[in-house]
Amino acid sequence: INRTYGGATRPLSLEPAIAEREQMMVAERERIANAAVALVEDNDILMIGGGATTLHFARRLSTERNHLTIITHAFSIAVALASNPLHKILMLPGQYDGREGLISGPDTIDALQKYRASKAFLGASGLTVEGPSDAGVGPGLIYGAMMRRSSETVILADNTKFGRSSLAVYGTWSKNVMLVTDQVPEKGLADVLEDLG
Repeated sequence: INRTYGGATRPLSLEPAIAEREQMMVAERERIANAAVALVEDNDILMIGGGATTLHFARRLSTERNHLTIITHAFSIAVALASNPLHKILMLPGQYDGREGLISGPDTIDALQKYRASKAFLGASGLTVEGPSDAGVGPGLIYGAMMRRSSETVILADNTKFGRSSLAVYGTWSKNVMLVTDQVPEKGLADVLEDLG
């Protein structure tokens, strides 16, 4: 916060820090995580992006699936999954962002080019008919690379992201991209997703 005469104000920011977001929309994120876990089978190779919703998903994976190989750039995701010793976790290299608890940069993108996954599970700051987007350029570049290196992509995002556009559009909707959310999206977005199956 910023102190002001007679009170305090929150500084303008594109999105609250990860620690703050983890305390928001908890019931909705749990429902999303529950539905998303059903899309994963033992022995899958996954890429998982950072974020509050993907963290709920990772916690569920750690107890409900075994023998996964997970490629991630988020320490919280790695720690949640490490509670199950049957998972293999590959941390991507790069520059650490303490506010978001994740790694990004050119080294991260380069490392991703060496891997291939069956599915990428990614969060989003915004969802429009154009595609999913993230508030940060670095994470957006990582998520775009994860989409390209995975056979399928699953976007995990709650209803507050509908119609919201963020700085970095990291992908477009296609037949290989699925949205797991807590409500039916607004008309334009729902139409695009339905048209693509």
